[in-house]
Amino acid sequence: MKFTPHQERALSFNTHLAVTANAGSGKTQVLVERYVRALLGGVPVGEVVALTYTEKAASALRRKIAERISGALAATTDRAAIARLESIRDALPSAFIGTIHGFCARLLREYPVEAGIDAAFTMVESVDAAVMLRECTGAVVGDVFRGLHAGVPREVFMDLLRSMGRRRVLRAIERLVGKPDLLERFSSPGGVFTLSDKQILGMWEKTIHETLDRELGSPGFIADIGAIAAASSSGKAGEALDLLGRLRAGENLGERAGAYVALAGLMFTQSGAVSKRFLGKGADPAPLERSAGRLARKRKLLDPLLDPVLAGSLAGLHGSLLRDARALIALALAVVERYAARKEEDARLDFDDLQMKMR
Repeated sequence: MKFTPHQERALSFNTHLAVTANAGSGKTQVLVERYVRALLGGVPVGEVVALTYTEKAASALRRKIAERISGALAATTDRAAIARLESIRDALPSAFIGTIHGFCARLLREYPVEAGIDAAFTMVESVDAAVMLRECTGAVVGDVFRGLHAGVPREVFMDLLRSMGRRRVLRAIERLVGKPDLLERFSSPGGVFTLSDKQILGMWEKTIHETLDRELGSPGFIADIGAIAAASSSGKAGEALDLLGRLRAGENLGERAGAYVALAGLMFTQSGAVSKRFLGKGADPAPLERSAGRLARKRKLLDPLLDPVLAGSLAGLHGSLLRDARALIALALAVVERYAARKEEDARLDFDDLQMKMR
């Protein structure tokens, strides 16, 4: 079997490697050859793992490996080679060629005590998992309404419903529950939500200030605003140039942010286009379209960050958002806990459990 130089490099065992290639370029053929060469080099079948994403792909890979071994047997008369190939062929049924989840399940069944699970566990299919999660979510929300949930007071949950709406609250809980590793990072020791409100808001304020400071002072941003200001022949031109000077050299971030907000009010319409009134009669806005487009995209980043800087405090809206976030995370953790208890009671695992228990 002949391989290209690139394919031969992919068959080397001298280093770890990753292969990326287009469809039809021979990736599977190279993978089959790499697998077989490992076995022919003396590695026992039980020490080679081949993982794919689907059962169909795993089945195809197993079949092609078996065909490659059969072909090699038919092509040789060397007794030692025949003996080695026959031992590989006989051991192939026990080889692990399967999916990532299948690999996790196999090892978990071998080490149930270490993983803290029932060795006879069964899998929760996706549809059943979705039904169980909805039931667990409903039970947790019911506890909150009855005042039985210590982590989320009823009045906090009611405020959450008023600000977000029932559907968005349930969707947010569902999305958090679907990311158990993220929830763990948020809530485990050292996670951001184990910090006090003051610490979190302080970190967030620092991030906002650093972002605004960087963006408001970037040369491209200043150049685009300067180009529009210089093109004006209206009575607002002088005011715009004065504000531009304050944007460039303001003593603090609040002054520069205020100058930017005032400039944006002078120069742009509500839709983000350059104001013809600002440019003055007879001015052609066409040469400014690129600058205006870049600034419109920039405003989508900057505008949500400006209010707390101009107000001088994050305690208002951002404090409320933090309280809502804490409530959503507490609710999601409660759903995860109840869902885990349901699965443990029935000796069942879902696909996320396989990976997390394996880890």
